[in-house]
Amino acid sequence: MMEWLRPTRNHRRSCLPRLRFSRAGWTLIEVTMVMVMTSVLAVSLQPRIQGFSVYKTVGAGRKLLSDIRYTQQLAMSRGVSYGMEFDTAGERYRVFDVATGINIPDPYTAVTGVLGENWSSGFVVDYTTDPELQGVDLVSTNFGAEIRFDSHGRPKDSTNTLFTNPGSVAVAYPGSSETLSIDPRTGRTTLS
Repeated sequence: MMEWLRPTRNHRRSCLPRLRFSRAGWTLIEVTMVMVMTSVLAVSLQPRIQGFSVYKTVGAGRKLLSDIRYTQQLAMSRGVSYGMEFDTAGERYRVFDVATGINIPDPYTAVTGVLGENWSSGFVVDYTTDPELQGVDLVSTNFGAEIRFDSHGRPKDSTNTLFTNPGSVAVAYPGSSETLSIDPRTGRTTLS
């Protein structure tokens, strides 16, 4: 029939242009698109990365606030004095029974304190070894190294003298800081 109108295989090959592409590198358009997408991603993630320092500092402040309140509540519920000792150079603090000097058991792990081992057992929070608090700096206290709570929950210094001015503890992480205030009359602790 009309087979003479159909092109042969050889005819088809000879009619198409031969295009040869080299895939040895990236085109300018591909490189530009990757750069644009990377820039958009970086701009959208920047506030989240900057906000991380605030979250870490607030988290450390809330943990410290909780531990101060726990110490005060423990003193009031048991009718004896409990204290907290701050080691700002070592980035740590401990909670102890004032009468014995022994750290109280850690309420989270139930590890008990041992006489003479102030920083290695019991309720010790170390900012250098705790993965959630690493990098946070225990900056300063305005009441010396110790705060004690009597059976009425009133804050005292290491000489058992009642506070006359508000106490404060400052924590910081690069780019952010928090200060805890302790009311001298009631021992109420707030984070600011």
